[in-house]
Amino acid sequence: MFKQIVIALIVLIFTVTSVHADTTVKFSPEGGIGQKLVRMYRDAKSDIKVAMYSLTVKGQANALIAAHRRGVNVQVILDTNLGRQKTSMGKTLAGAGIPVRHVGPSGGSMHHKFIIVDGKLLATGSYNISNDAEDHSNEAMLFITDKKVIDSFAGEFDRLWQKGKQVQ
Repeated sequence: MFKQIVIALIVLIFTVTSVHADTTVKFSPEGGIGQKLVRMYRDAKSDIKVAMYSLTVKGQANALIAAHRRGVNVQVILDTNLGRQKTSMGKTLAGAGIPVRHVGPSGGSMHHKFIIVDGKLLATGSYNISNDAEDHSNEAMLFITDKKVIDSFAGEFDRLWQKGKQVQ
């Protein structure tokens, strides 16, 4: 009986470890989410896909522009209503040559908050790319390397990209 319990515990430990080994989490306010995102953009080799309800942080926009200038294919989807606000970085990104599309409203908002880098790293959670999210709000961002999860989000990105309207 003791041997069976030990074997069961070993199997459980390896199962739990493998499920959680590909995910880390950061919290805000002041939890370093923005810095982690900038490092992701800086480390990107081929592509960055951003689907974000709100993107108002100039430093984040500048990091995406820098990746674009290095030859990384950057694509950004923003909510139509928030993307048209003066504080949105959508036009700044589009002006730098990054394709930006607005999605919504068709009965609701484009309320996603996710970023895929090189098809290998996904950041998703409640965190918008805004100063309020970084400095004041209680937010979370999961960083996931699980291929199946990333592929699901990539499919959603592609679906939204097809329906989005190009920002000029």
